[in-house]
Amino acid sequence: MKLPALSQKNINILAGWLMFAIGSLVYILTTEPTAPLWDCPEYTATAVKLEVGHPPGAPLFQMMGAVISNMFDVDPTHIAFMMNVFACLAGGVAIMLLLWVITYFGKRIVGKNWGELSTPTFAAVIGSGIVGSAAILFSDTFWFNATESEVYSLANTFTVLVFYCAIRWADGFGRPRNNKWLILIALLVGLAPGVHFMGMLGVPAVVMIYYFKTTEKKITAKRFILANLVAAAILVLIFGAIFPFLINSFGAADIFLVNTLGAPFHTGTILWAVLLTGICAFLLWWSRRKGWLAVNTTVLALMFIVIGFSCYLMIPIRSNANTPINENNPSTAAGLDYYFSREQYGSSPLLYGPSYNARPDMSDPYIIGDPIYEPNDETGRYEVVDHGLSIRFLPQYMNLFPRVSNDRPDYAKNYQTLTGLKEGEIPSFSDNLYFFLTYQLGYMNMRYFLWNFAGRQNDYQGNGEPYKGNWISGIAPLDAMRLGPQDAQADYMKDNKALNKYYFLPLILGLIGLYFHFKRKDQDAYATFLFFLITGVGITLYTNNPPYEPRERDYALVTSFWTFGVWIGLGVLALYTWLKKYVAQRQKLALSIGISAICLLAVP
Repeated sequence: MKLPALSQKNINILAGWLMFAIGSLVYILTTEPTAPLWDCPEYTATAVKLEVGHPPGAPLFQMMGAVISNMFDVDPTHIAFMMNVFACLAGGVAIMLLLWVITYFGKRIVGKNWGELSTPTFAAVIGSGIVGSAAILFSDTFWFNATESEVYSLANTFTVLVFYCAIRWADGFGRPRNNKWLILIALLVGLAPGVHFMGMLGVPAVVMIYYFKTTEKKITAKRFILANLVAAAILVLIFGAIFPFLINSFGAADIFLVNTLGAPFHTGTILWAVLLTGICAFLLWWSRRKGWLAVNTTVLALMFIVIGFSCYLMIPIRSNANTPINENNPSTAAGLDYYFSREQYGSSPLLYGPSYNARPDMSDPYIIGDPIYEPNDETGRYEVVDHGLSIRFLPQYMNLFPRVSNDRPDYAKNYQTLTGLKEGEIPSFSDNLYFFLTYQLGYMNMRYFLWNFAGRQNDYQGNGEPYKGNWISGIAPLDAMRLGPQDAQADYMKDNKALNKYYFLPLILGLIGLYFHFKRKDQDAYATFLFFLITGVGITLYTNNPPYEPRERDYALVTSFWTFGVWIGLGVLALYTWLKKYVAQRQKLALSIGISAICLLAVP
């Protein structure tokens, strides 16, 4: 017995919306009635009145927050709650997308489209989507993230939406006008910095999905490595070149026309915008006339990246309105360049840089950077206010892969404790690698991962203590080996409301799904794994966490946990696929429903 094609497709759509409704309701019912800690009050204040917050800003988040917080409730005492509701709805959307991603991969593994699946198989596919999405819906980090008015709930939704659009493009490959999904991805990538830069992290997975779908040559190791390098290069190009070039070029044009030709402020910005629009329009017309589809699509994609990125116009527009919160006063294109690049925070070295105890080269201690301009209303010119000086360190303190690198004095003892370095000893490459593997990858990544898929000890800030903020499994002998007997703790520790014991069940089901995914559809699995890796290990590499942070940083890794939910769901389909051979045909529907129900009770 088969359900009609429309019915199977619609049930899948309805299942996604059901998970959205459940997720949004759970999050709204459990969110705070006021602004949570840390940056949430600032984001609430700057969103509601469209003010200018700390660099690099979040203009799209602010504009969307202003609409939602003022649309449903005009009582100003409820604005903070409505901003939390905004995050709750964004979390619900991400859960809905997760179900659809799981069911897409599920029907790909089965090898049939909607309407072609037998009822037991269809039930297993939908069941896998429900279990996987429910596991993330109720997971520790995602639940926390989705209930506070920070940017990370919406940023995660943007990131996973990019991935979802990529699989929708792959699903419709070869159909007319299917490249609309690529254009939508470009728009989302352009909009992403208006929420958070992590929204761009789906780009490498998109590139690999595109490569697997379009290549007509046999995929060899050399071609596979080259494709990965191209994927990484495109991400670096967008993040490190296109966005900085756009803002920098507008600032440079305005500085040139104002200081050289005596034009009013903003003249260069307006003229460069007109010129850039004309160039794009000409390239679109020319590529269409010549029939160059690839060039036309590329130009369209670049245009939509720029259109999305134009949300940043809100920052100088509102800065010129002299809003009460107007950090850095980025009222011109040149000011926006400094604001967007976050230069006031300095930089954390990624591939090459100084150690934490590096000493300056006193023979030539400073590196002169690019001049920083600010407008002078009295003279009508841009004036240099700073040269962006940085310290030149002695070469013996410079290292590849500098992980032991933060020079704040309060971090020095922690570096030495965690690595065994002595006072004044220069960290070697092996010291940096050891610190990365044990602290950054182990404590600041894997610990958070296992919070969500093995269990969590409590919600106290963890700084390496055996009784605060660790992951646990609920298996007493195993936990005692690492942390000591958990039942020996004080009652207030044992009764902590954040205590969760999952007994590794979500982790095991996810690993089963990961194996099953690679076994059945290795290309889909690799694209998903790359997405998981970049949104997890990639973020850990980029943030270069010092010991110890002022707060837990699990929220930054939420997209990688969302991705693991794909494999939790596929683990359900794997169990059904392996067990169905042992039952009669008439019992397969009961088997698929039974496996889904048991996993739903055991995992989320």
